Amino acid sequence: MGAYVNNSIDKTENIWEFDEKMKKRELVVNTIIQRSAFSSHQIFQDINEAANLSSATGSSNVEAIVLSGGYTNYSYKIFVPDQPNLCLFAKLTFEHAIWNPDKDALYDLQRTVNEYELMATFSKINPDCVVAPLALWDVEHEGQKMKLLVTKWSKADEQFSNQFIDGSIDPRAAPKVVLK
Repeated sequence: MGAYVNNSIDKTENIWEFDEKMKKRELVVNTIIQRSAFSSHQIFQDINEAANLSSATGSSNVEAIVLSGGYTNYSYKIFVPDQPNLCLFAKLTFEHAIWNPDKDALYDLQRTVNEYELMATFSKINPDCVVAPLALWDVEHEGQKMKLLVTKWSKADEQFSNQFIDGSIDPRAAPKVVLK
């Protein structure tokens, strides 16, 4: 009997996690669409145009795939299906870890600001190696404070932000970003 109860709890937690994932994915897409209307970056203007065209037809042309995350952030690929050049990487970080039942325990959102600044610095040193961040926005939803980091999509094996988080060094990229 106990195994059945645990199985039901696991399924309920999986459903809740999936629901949270989808809510946050929708939040990211909507935030990017809304803020792209006021951005000077051409890619945001193009995404805004694609969103406006899709709203006229009643369907969304801006989509997102969850790439990773779930503890204190989610990473996404944001794209317009029929326009492969309209593709972004987005990372939504939250101040409360989803896994922690203690809602008073905060995870400093400054970590996302630091990641943005690191990417901005290294992208200037070697733009062929590190994608420049496009935006870092404050987002608040259902009383939860978050940060949304957005970059152009990198065709590299792994986004630089993930390499930074993992503390790994790509030996193909390291010689290109060494300060001279």
